[in-house]
Amino acid sequence: MDIKAGVSGSLIWAVLMPLSFLYLEGVLQVTGTVMNGSAHLGGIIPIALGTGLVMEALTGMVRSGKWRNTLRTVITEAAVIWFLIAYFSDNAYRAFMDPASIASGARGVVTEFSDTLLTIVTAGAPMILLYHMPVFVCVLTGFALKQERTRKISMSASALLAGILAVCAGVQVFRADAAIRAKLTTDYNYDTCVRNTGLLVSTALDLRYGAFGNPYGTVFVPDAEIPEEQGEGVPAPEKPAAQQVAAPAYGTNEMDTDLLSLIEGTDNADLKKIYAYLASRKPSVQNEYTGIFEGKNLILICAEAFSKEVIDPVRTPVLYRLATKGIVFEDYYQPTWGGSTSSGEFSFLTGIIPVDAVSSVFSVSGHDLRFTMGNQLKAKGYYTAGYHDGEYTYYDRHKTHPWFGYDNWMGRGNGMEKGCPFTWPESDEDMFRYTVPMYLEEDHFNIYYMTVSGHANYSLDANAMSGRNWDAVKDLDYSYAVRCYLAANQELEKGMAYLVSALEEAGKADDTVIVLTADHYPYGLEDSTAWATSGDCLADLYGFEADSHPARDHSALIIWSGCLEKEDPIIVSDPTYSLDILPTLSNLFGLEYDSRFLVGRDVLSSEMPLVIWPDRSWMTVRGYYDGVKNVFTPADGAEVNDAYIDSVKGIVQNRFAYSRAFHRWDLLDLVFGGEEGSS
Repeated sequence: MDIKAGVSGSLIWAVLMPLSFLYLEGVLQVTGTVMNGSAHLGGIIPIALGTGLVMEALTGMVRSGKWRNTLRTVITEAAVIWFLIAYFSDNAYRAFMDPASIASGARGVVTEFSDTLLTIVTAGAPMILLYHMPVFVCVLTGFALKQERTRKISMSASALLAGILAVCAGVQVFRADAAIRAKLTTDYNYDTCVRNTGLLVSTALDLRYGAFGNPYGTVFVPDAEIPEEQGEGVPAPEKPAAQQVAAPAYGTNEMDTDLLSLIEGTDNADLKKIYAYLASRKPSVQNEYTGIFEGKNLILICAEAFSKEVIDPVRTPVLYRLATKGIVFEDYYQPTWGGSTSSGEFSFLTGIIPVDAVSSVFSVSGHDLRFTMGNQLKAKGYYTAGYHDGEYTYYDRHKTHPWFGYDNWMGRGNGMEKGCPFTWPESDEDMFRYTVPMYLEEDHFNIYYMTVSGHANYSLDANAMSGRNWDAVKDLDYSYAVRCYLAANQELEKGMAYLVSALEEAGKADDTVIVLTADHYPYGLEDSTAWATSGDCLADLYGFEADSHPARDHSALIIWSGCLEKEDPIIVSDPTYSLDILPTLSNLFGLEYDSRFLVGRDVLSSEMPLVIWPDRSWMTVRGYYDGVKNVFTPADGAEVNDAYIDSVKGIVQNRFAYSRAFHRWDLLDLVFGGEEGSS
C-alpha cells in the first residue's frame, strides 16, 4: 500500500518514533526485573516520548527520503540493541550494567563466553524479536511512505521543540520527588537509577557523569553522628569465655598525617571536604587480636560464585574444617556490586565501595593503593603473585592486579595452560597443584587466587567440572542445576585439600593464613535465559526465597591458619561484609595502616557493624534498611527511632561520597606524600 506522503506522512512518523521509545521502556519494565514498584512512570513516559520526537526531528532534517528512512531505522535499531543489552544484563546478573562496564567487559565476554552468547541468541530469540518490533514497524512504514517529500524545516523545528519540552517535563517530575532526585544526584547508582527512572535518562546521566564527573557525588553529610552500637532493647552479644579478656589500653590504627594542614594547604573545595571528612572519622582501636598473624604468609582466594551452602562436613570436609576451626563468621555478606566478579574483587581488595561497578578497578589503576594486602606485604619483602585458571587478560587483570600488589600475574594464555588444561570452566584443583610449588619454598609469600570452576552454566553439558564431580552429588535432594553447581564446587574443595596438605607437609600451615571469600552470589541459579536456568534454583539451594539483599547475598568468609586450630574458634556474630576483610586482615597482621581511609571495619574492633549495598540499603545490629522501598525492618527486640535511621543514612551517604572521591582522586598519594593532582 502506498500512503500519500507530505504532512500526513510526517505526522505518522512524529507518532511512531515517540511510541517506539515508549514501547522499549515499557517492554523493559515488563520483561526485566524492574517492576518492583519503584519505577516513576510520571517521568519515564514524557522522557521516552520526548526522546522519540527529538530523534524524529533530527532525521526530518535529512533532505533525501531514502536516507531519512535509513537513518530512522539505524537509530531505532541502535536503541533496540541497547535495550536488549540492558535486558540480558539484568537477566544474567540481576543488575543493569552501566555503559562503561559493558564496554570494559565486552571483549572478554566475546572471547571467554562465546557459548553463552550463542545461548542468549538462540534461547533469547523470542525476546530479541519482541524488542525488535519498533524496527519492523519502522521498515514497513518506510516502504509504505516511499513517496515522502522533503519536510519543511518548521515542522522539524516544531517536533524538536516539543520533544525538548517533553523531556524537560519528565525531568521536572523526577526533581519534584525528593527520593527520586537523590537517586539521580547524591545517591546515584546506575542500576538503581534504571529501576527508578528508566533506561533512557539513566544512560544519558551516566554518560554525562562519566565525561564530566558527578558534582553531587562527593556531598558529605556534615557532623553525621555515629550512633551507639547497640540500640535500646538489643543486648550486647556476649563473647565466648575464651575471648573475655581484660581490655588494656590499646593504640589506634592510624598513621601520622596532618589532615588539618592539608585542608588549609589546598584551594580545591572538593579536597577540603574530603580531608575534613577523613579528619572527622575516629580511627579503629586495636585489640587483643592485633598482630596475631604478624610475619605469617597470606593466601587470599576469591572463589567464583561461592556460597555458604557449598560447605558441608561430609561433602567438603576441608572447606568445613577451614570455616569452623579459625575465625567463624556467623552473619557474612558479599553484596552484588554491579553484577560482576570484577566489582566483587575490588570490594575486598581495597575496602572501598566499587561505585563504578565493573569499571572501578580501571578507575583506580595508577593510584596509590598502599593499603591493599598485596601492597602492604610486598613492601615488607614478601614474594607476591596472582593466579587465575581462566584467561589471564580477562577484565585486563594482567594490567590492573599489579596495582593491587600482585606483580607476577598468571592465567591461561601466559603460563597457566601448561599445568591447567583448557576446559570450560577450568579446574581449580589443577591450578592449585600447578602453582603451589612455585612459591611454597619462599621465605614469605603473599598469594592471590581467582578461581573459575564454580562459574555458570550449571549443567553436565556446559560445565566440565559438573561432569567431573557428578558422582559426589547425583543422589542429593536438589534440582538438577543445583546439583551441577555443587558438583562444580567440588573442584574447589579438591584444590583446597591439596593446598592445605601441601602446607602441612612443608611445615608451613601454622605460618600461613588462608582467606576465602566469594565474588558474588551464584546468580547462575536464578531463572535466566543467559545461563539456561529454568525456575528459581537459587531458592532450592538456599532453602528459602532470596527476596531481599540479605537473603540473596548471605555468604561465607573463611579466615584460617593452622595456628588457630588448637584454640577455641573466634566467633564473629555481628553483620560483616566484603569491605571488612582488608581492615580486619591489616589489624590481624599487625600492619601499619590508617583505618580512616577504608570504608570497611576491623570486625574484631569496637567499631559499629555496618553492611552497605549499592542502592543505599544497609544493615546494622538493629535491623535492615531497604534503600529502594525506604523501609526499615528492626531486628528482633530492637527499638529504633527515626533519629537512628537518619544518622546511619548520613554515615552511608558519607561512605559513598568518600568512595567516589577515592575513585576520582589519587587520595593516598595526595595525603601521604604526593603532589596535588587533578580529577
